[in-house]
Amino acid sequence: MQEISNQELELNSSMINKIKPYILPALAVIGILLSIELTIVYFNANFISGAKPSFCAISEAIDCDAVARTQFSHFLGVPLSLWGLSLYSFILFLNFLPSLNNAILKDLKNSKSYIFTIASISLIISLILAKISSTEIHKVCLLCVISYFLNFCILIASKNDESVITHYKNTLKDAYLFVSSRTNSLFLFILVAITSITLYYFNTSGIFVNKNPFSDFTKHSSKYTTNGNILGAKKPKLTIHEYTDFQCSYCAISNAMMERLVQEIKSVQVVHHDFPLNKKCNPVIKKSIHENSCTAALYSRAAKEQGKYWELNSKLFDNQQNLSETKILQLAKNLGLNTDKLKKDANNPEAKNQLISDTKKANNMGITATPTLFIGMKKYEGLMPYPELKKIVLNNMK
Repeated sequence: MQEISNQELELNSSMINKIKPYILPALAVIGILLSIELTIVYFNANFISGAKPSFCAISEAIDCDAVARTQFSHFLGVPLSLWGLSLYSFILFLNFLPSLNNAILKDLKNSKSYIFTIASISLIISLILAKISSTEIHKVCLLCVISYFLNFCILIASKNDESVITHYKNTLKDAYLFVSSRTNSLFLFILVAITSITLYYFNTSGIFVNKNPFSDFTKHSSKYTTNGNILGAKKPKLTIHEYTDFQCSYCAISNAMMERLVQEIKSVQVVHHDFPLNKKCNPVIKKSIHENSCTAALYSRAAKEQGKYWELNSKLFDNQQNLSETKILQLAKNLGLNTDKLKKDANNPEAKNQLISDTKKANNMGITATPTLFIGMKKYEGLMPYPELKKIVLNNMK
């Protein structure tokens, strides 16, 4: 029986050795296919008007389309999916490097070490992107998560009997030998120059980046009825309560949608409420996400005293990347506000106490994220397409 067992072990070992050479290329091919699908999702979400939601737009929290529309979905003007496509294609190329008979590549002998080094870097980037997804976007791209796991699998598959340090040393040593050749260094210089020029063009032209996928909703109009934090009809058939954070990118789009909505449906009223994701003025927040959101909320409330609450709101949302007190005062001055009075009102301790009280009330109502809408008796978290929002509003008015 022992002899049979040993034979089985040898057979299993032989099978594993036969499969091993195909694991890395298989993972690289999966990565290429995954990147192609992510690219399709990216362009459908940003450039194809009326495109159906992708199969991975599963829920409010798990939504590849929503993640694809954020500023974090591209780097240097190029979608991250195309960076991934280049990465996995290069890994596939490196896997077949030992079998290539090319004078230029003669010094590159440790393909597994190169793949291990690249996979290490890509895994670190994956962890950074995962953190951004959880702390900034508050949504999960399922396909992205799969790619992170794939990067980990490539790292494990490329690790052979050599130590981690040896892999890195092999990569640096072979890279030095490669560039030591005048021909190779010239080739590399030309390649880097072409790549740099191409990336500069993509980054400055923005041909792969839809700078505002909701451009229809970001054109603010002054032709609406306002009264303090209320927008729209004075005697509404339906009132929408909106909870936002001035540094939340989705809230900026939601705010613009509200402005469009009250223009298209005259009997709708929108009441704006602050819910800054900052523990300085929102005690229910354990970790501050937006450092200037409390300041912005206090200044917008102070603008209500001068009758320009909604006008300043729109300006704050338009400039949410820079909402320092100095910037807010500049925006207020451009709107004709008395900045001395505005600053005094915004920094009044009673104003902050009121804001803290309001955020507590909001949390007691079940508000935990932004944007959140109450339409009729139902709560809606996150951003929805404008046609869907309008349909819900009209259904509630029947």
